[in-house]
Amino acid sequence: MKSFKKLINLALAACIAFSLIGGLFTVEVRAEGEAKLMQSFVIDDTVRAYIRNGAVDGSSTYQIGKDFCTDIGTCGLGEDVSPVRTLILLDNSLSMTKALMEPIKDSIRKIIEAHGPNELFKVGTFDEQVHYLTTDFSEDYVALDKLVEGIEYHDQKTYLNTILYDIIHEIDSRDYEGYVRIILFADGVKDEEIGYTNGELADLLANRNYPIYSFGVKSGKNAPLLEDMFALSRKTGAECLLIDKDNIGDVPAILSADSGITVLTAKIPEDAWDGERKNSQLKLADGSSISFMVQTPFPVYQEKKEDKPLPPVELIEESEPEPEPTLWDKLRQPHIIAAIVGCLLILISLIMLLVHFIRAKKKKPEEVMMPTVNLGSGAGETELFGYGTGAQNNGTEQLTPAVSDGRKKYMFLLTDKDDEYRSFRCELIDELTIGRMEDNHIIIGDDNSVHRHHSTVTAKNGTFYYTDLKDVKNRSAVNGVLLKPTIPQLIVNNSVVTIGRHSYTITITEGH
Repeated sequence: MKSFKKLINLALAACIAFSLIGGLFTVEVRAEGEAKLMQSFVIDDTVRAYIRNGAVDGSSTYQIGKDFCTDIGTCGLGEDVSPVRTLILLDNSLSMTKALMEPIKDSIRKIIEAHGPNELFKVGTFDEQVHYLTTDFSEDYVALDKLVEGIEYHDQKTYLNTILYDIIHEIDSRDYEGYVRIILFADGVKDEEIGYTNGELADLLANRNYPIYSFGVKSGKNAPLLEDMFALSRKTGAECLLIDKDNIGDVPAILSADSGITVLTAKIPEDAWDGERKNSQLKLADGSSISFMVQTPFPVYQEKKEDKPLPPVELIEESEPEPEPTLWDKLRQPHIIAAIVGCLLILISLIMLLVHFIRAKKKKPEEVMMPTVNLGSGAGETELFGYGTGAQNNGTEQLTPAVSDGRKKYMFLLTDKDDEYRSFRCELIDELTIGRMEDNHIIIGDDNSVHRHHSTVTAKNGTFYYTDLKDVKNRSAVNGVLLKPTIPQLIVNNSVVTIGRHSYTITITEGH
C-alpha cells in the first residue's frame, strides 16, 4: 500500500515538473514568435507594411483612423514585386579584433550567398566617410563575393553616427518601393567633436523605420559604445549581437528570419485622404494587432461641370457711329490729368535730388576724430587710424581703438564673404567664444564642420587676437595662414578668417 502511494506521489511530482517545464517552454516560444512591424511606407494611395511573425488571412482587418480598408492584399517577401535592398557596412579599422577580421568578411560573403530570390546588395567600408564597393545595389553575387574578399583593414578613425545620418537621408531621397535594411559590423558608435551626435541620430530614426542590424566586436573598453550601437537596433526593431569566434557563424541565420516576412498592401479609403499622419491598426489572424503611423495622401478636388443652356441671342440694331474724340478731349480725361501731374511731381523730385547731390559733392568733408591704439612697445604712445594711411596687415587696415583705464567695449562682426546677408555679431569686452553649441557667444549652428567650442577672440590693450582651442581638428585660417591650436593670431579690420566651410570678413568697431 505504501509503495502504491509512493508511486502516486512520484507520478504527481513528475506531472507538476513537466507542466512547469512545458509552461516555460511555451512562454519562450511565444516571445520568439511575437509579431512586429519591420517597415512601412505609403506609395501614392497604397500602404505597404512588412510584418514578421504575423499571419494575415481573410479574418484580418486594417483600419486607418476610423476608416476600414477593404482592398487588402498579402504576399511573401520573396514574392514581392519590389526587390529587397540590403546595405552592409563594415568598420575596416584596426580597432576591430584581429582574430575576427577574416571571419567577419566570411560572414558577409555567406550573407550574400544566402540571398533571397529578389534581393540586391550594396557593401561599403567606412572611416570618416563611406567607401562603397559598387556604385549601386547589385545582384551580381559572384562579383560582390570577390570584392568582399579583397577588403583590407587600415589604421583610421571612424565616424559612424554621421555616416548613418547621411545614409538614411540618401535612402529617403531615392523613394525605394521595397524592403530596405542596414547591417553593421563595428565596435560601437560615439559622439565626436565633429559631426552628428547619438541624440541627433536617434531623433532622425524616430520618424524612419529602416531596420538596423548591428553586430559588435569587443575591443578594450568599448562597452558603452557597443551599447549605444545596439540601442539603434532595438529602436528600429532589428536584432543585435556581440560577436566572437564562437558565435559569428550565427549571423546569417539571424538575418534569414526576414525571409518569413509577410508583405501587406492596402488601398487607403478616399474618406481618409486629408494629407495628415494618422494612426493605423492591423488585426492579425491570431487576434493580436499591430499599430503604426501612415502618411495619408492629400484629397483631390474635382469640379463638376453642368451643362448650362446658352443665353438667347439678342439682335442689335445698327446705329450711326459716334464721332472720334479729339486730342484735347482725350487730355481732359481725369486719369490722363492725374498721370501728367504725377510725372511732373516725379521730375521735380529728381531735379531736387540732383541739386542736393551736386552741393554735397562740393561741400568740404568734416574732420573726423580717429580712434587710437596702444602701440605696445612704447607705453602711452598712440597712433591715428587712417583711411588708407593706417597700419597695414596683408592688405587690411588695423582698427586702433582709444585706450582708457576702464574695460573697452567693441562690436565684433563676422560677415560671410560669399553671402553678405549671413553674418554674426556680438559685443566684445575681454573675450568671446565661437562654436556650434548654444553656450558660445557666436553660434555657427548651420555648419557641422565647426567644432562645438571652436575658437576665441580676445581684446588686449586695444589689440585683437583670434585663437583656435586645444582640441580643434578643423583648424581655422587667418588671411590664408593655417593656425596652430592655442597660438593667438593678430587680427585687424578686414582680416579674413576661415572657420569650418566658410570664410568671414572681420569688422571691429568701438562700442557705444
